[in-house]
Amino acid sequence: LSCELSLIEVKHFIDCFHDQFGEGDFEYPIYGRIENMIIKDNILDIEKDCYSYHLMDVNKRLYPVYYDGEKTHVYHFEKRYFDCNYLNFCGLFVFYDETKEEIQSILKNVSFVKN
Repeated sequence: LSCELSLIEVKHFIDCFHDQFGEGDFEYPIYGRIENMIIKDNILDIEKDCYSYHLMDVNKRLYPVYYDGEKTHVYHFEKRYFDCNYLNFCGLFVFYDETKEEIQSILKNVSFVKN
């Protein structure tokens, strides 16, 4: 599901889908940086697999930039985090530069439900 939807819109969409079609699997980004853009090649001439590059906008917000060897990825300036344990869909976690300890802390506060 689009990361541009609010949690209320996501819940409404899923409820309507279930009413009309029955069960379905959904995925929604609940934690991490949203990927804003993918650029073919390394037009910014940055080092491969390095997480220290950023683009700055006119408001001085920093957008992380990462080159994977084929494409340049530009991520949103802020991380999103939604507590959606009460919703019945798969939450997508996008880890970018978090430490092992930060990841463990984030995941310990999430209730995982096996279908």
